[in-house]
Amino acid sequence: MHNITGDVWILCHPREMKEMNSRQAKISVETTREVANDKTLRTKGDKDRRLKEKKQNNTKKFADERRFAQKKNDREVEKLKTRHDKEMENLVKDVQNVSTWHIHLLLIA
Repeated sequence: MHNITGDVWILCHPREMKEMNSRQAKISVETTREVANDKTLRTKGDKDRRLKEKKQNNTKKFADERRFAQKKNDREVEKLKTRHDKEMENLVKDVQNVSTWHIHLLLIA
């Protein structure tokens, strides 16, 4: 699965990536809203500190989620490469067998 320049194409599922990004954006907005509406945080400094903490936690979770998705994607690409190689070997064998039979038939006739 390489393009003409030799770069590896990354197999991805756009729908899953879009869902993950929208879910993460929603969590970020909810976090901001949650901190803004928290009555136990009295000063702007308290709210800013709490928001910073929550955003750092979210960022770590999002990075882990993306890393996991990339690993899953890498495994899927490897499986496809292996399958492709096996199918290619079988195809080459089949072509060789057909060629051998064709030559054999020509020699007999």
